[in-house]
Amino acid sequence: MWNYFQPVVAALRALPGNQNLSPHALLEALFPNLHYIWMVRRGKVAQAVSWAIAAQTGIYAAWQADVQPPLQEPVYDYEQIDLLYRLVLEGEAGWHAFFESHSISPLTIVYEDLVEAYEWTALQVLDFLAVANPGDLVFGQRKLKKQATKINAAWAHTYRKTKWLDGDVAA
Repeated sequence: MWNYFQPVVAALRALPGNQNLSPHALLEALFPNLHYIWMVRRGKVAQAVSWAIAAQTGIYAAWQADVQPPLQEPVYDYEQIDLLYRLVLEGEAGWHAFFESHSISPLTIVYEDLVEAYEWTALQVLDFLAVANPGDLVFGQRKLKKQATKINAAWAHTYRKTKWLDGDVAA
């Protein structure tokens, strides 16, 4: 996530000999044969809504709901969703500028495509990393579950409607 990138770079710069390296040069020095895989979502509003619900409930993965109660029941909060929506857009713009300024061609994975074609996407990643694909590769049963519910859809609809009324076009 873009908002974690600068703190990670700052921490890595604390290592001896890395103080004056650009973020990309620093990562290349520390991680030989560096490859970037960039995950984006088509549904930026859906991403912001999911993030808001997770922040309110403390449940960031479906399995957590099986072992801990939510911190609270989620409550629609336009300001929170709007802040997170803007952070999603800023993060995507930040990564795009970073990749472009360093002539990096990441493998771009679209979240919605990953959800629909997990195995195919995994094979794309192996290809991108130049990892040989054994012909007898078998994928296990998926363990991750979709967290979005009717609440997500309702909040996204309300947010888009409100944002549009404010004069913005929400994606």
